[in-house]
Amino acid sequence: MDERILDNKYIINQIIGTGGMSIVYSGFSMDTGEEVAIKVLRPEYKEDDEFVRRFRKESKIAQQLTHKNIIRTMDTGEDDGLPYIVMEYIKGKTLKELIHDRIILTNDEAISVGIKISDALFYAHSHKLIHRDIKPQNVLLRPDGTLKVADFGIARIQDSGTITLSGSNVLGSVHYISPEQARGVNTTEKADIYSLGIVLYEMVTGAVPFDGDTPVSVAIKHLQEDAISPRLKNPQVSIGLEDIILKAISKAPEVRYDNAFEMAQDLKKALEHPEGGFVKKKIATGDTLVNIPKITQEMEMMALKARQQNNGIHQPPKNATSVKSYNRSRRKRSATYSIFRLMITLVVIVGMMVTLFLVGQSLLSNTGNKPMHEVPRVMGQNEETAENMIREMGFIAEAIYEYHALVTNSVVISQDPQTGEILQEGSVVSITVSLGKQVFSVPDVLNRDYAEAAHLIEQAGLVVGDVTKEFSEMPLDYVLGQSPGAGEEIAEGDSVHLTIAKAVDDTVQKMPSVLNLLSNSAQANILDIGYEIFQIIELNGNENKGTVIKQEPEEGAMLNSDTKIILWISNGEGAVYTKAHIVLLSIETDDTHIVIEFVDEGVTTRYYDNTLQISVWLKLR
Repeated sequence: MDERILDNKYIINQIIGTGGMSIVYSGFSMDTGEEVAIKVLRPEYKEDDEFVRRFRKESKIAQQLTHKNIIRTMDTGEDDGLPYIVMEYIKGKTLKELIHDRIILTNDEAISVGIKISDALFYAHSHKLIHRDIKPQNVLLRPDGTLKVADFGIARIQDSGTITLSGSNVLGSVHYISPEQARGVNTTEKADIYSLGIVLYEMVTGAVPFDGDTPVSVAIKHLQEDAISPRLKNPQVSIGLEDIILKAISKAPEVRYDNAFEMAQDLKKALEHPEGGFVKKKIATGDTLVNIPKITQEMEMMALKARQQNNGIHQPPKNATSVKSYNRSRRKRSATYSIFRLMITLVVIVGMMVTLFLVGQSLLSNTGNKPMHEVPRVMGQNEETAENMIREMGFIAEAIYEYHALVTNSVVISQDPQTGEILQEGSVVSITVSLGKQVFSVPDVLNRDYAEAAHLIEQAGLVVGDVTKEFSEMPLDYVLGQSPGAGEEIAEGDSVHLTIAKAVDDTVQKMPSVLNLLSNSAQANILDIGYEIFQIIELNGNENKGTVIKQEPEEGAMLNSDTKIILWISNGEGAVYTKAHIVLLSIETDDTHIVIEFVDEGVTTRYYDNTLQISVWLKLR
């Protein structure tokens, strides 16, 4: 973009990234001076309603996410019709660059990265958001080990019909997309788990499991091919980590981890138990794939060798007699080969029929005689009660857990299948159980630089709230105050408000006292220090007209360019309060001595002192 200032709020520096829909710039906030990353819709899409709608939706999604491992969105807006998103600027490398530099990461390094990405995904999924483009290029790393997941540009709200486009419109990077994304069917949070599994695979082997000449060929491999064992590519990969990766990249979503929290728990176990044995294996419940018995594969190889011998090794002889003999021999071999092929075909057919029969018998024996029951309503129940209700109906209870800001710990948030559905006895009913609010301790950030303080707050699972600035002798941007205080426990995503230092220099003035001065003198004193009066307000007062009776700011306050000085002056027409006193006296005898005094706040005033006769009627007012 040509302009160097965006929306009169941000100074544009340089391009740091580009995408199909937007351009990302580095820049600075004109208000705080903080370095930021600014994503702006490409100008050529300014008039395209669909692109503008998608970009605004990304803005809305980004503002919902406040997690220590997700890029923080600081502001959104529009400039000359171009929407933009302002994000924190992460100085460091992408995970893709790290893999390129290092080729292979250690088990512990890959697990640490996997846990942090899992935490970010679990948080997003709990807000019903699916990323759908997890890849190393979207994972940012600071030198201090901080990890941030970026680019929720193609994220979708899970409850709004999460459909992935197919063919040439597949969304997500083809080397990391799940099979269901490649097929163009409904995607759930398990699509992100698959992509994370591919990222882990690449970290420990140095290469993605599926590659090809075209995006379509790669997508087909995601659908049809099994990944080569990571340990075959890198024997240093632990068994525990390999089990996690292979479970995450299973073709069937139901075989993968149920949620990112569960995956993170296994990754933590892999640190302590690299020998494995803790990953729970699942069996696909979708279409059954019947494998041809190994013996038939060996027989086909034998037939192929025989065919190669017929076609290449035996050459016909030169003389006629030998030709007749050769032809008889060839016809005999041909007949033998035909019989051999027929036998192979029969073996294959019989093998498949036996396999299908056994599978059918197994299904009938397992399901044919089991009664059907209605799924009970367990949402809102505590976990123990819910599981008992499910078992009483003959079902298997399976619990997954997630933090929830509004639902009490151990209370069921949702269930699958829903209430009232009819299932066969022995079926699984999955319940999502609240872990309650995830509580974090507020770190002590007093007397730290703002950048360091913000980093500590984010590391604690919290976010920086309102930031106010005060003049101080402390270094610029050092934290003077925080709320809540250090050690207090608050929920994940809650804000910690900071007060940071402004620099005090020689040009900064303090407010003088102008009380009891006439207005002109007061204004002159203030002009002498380089300021003007913002407003003068008259009040009723007993002081001389124009005398300053109140000032704002008060004497000694620090003044800056934004300070507004207000004076209140007397109009000289102070309120005068009078009170009438009526005294009626009756004189009983002559020569009666009368004294009348008024006492007001300890002050005695004598109003009358005289000797009266009976004939006098006295009225004082």
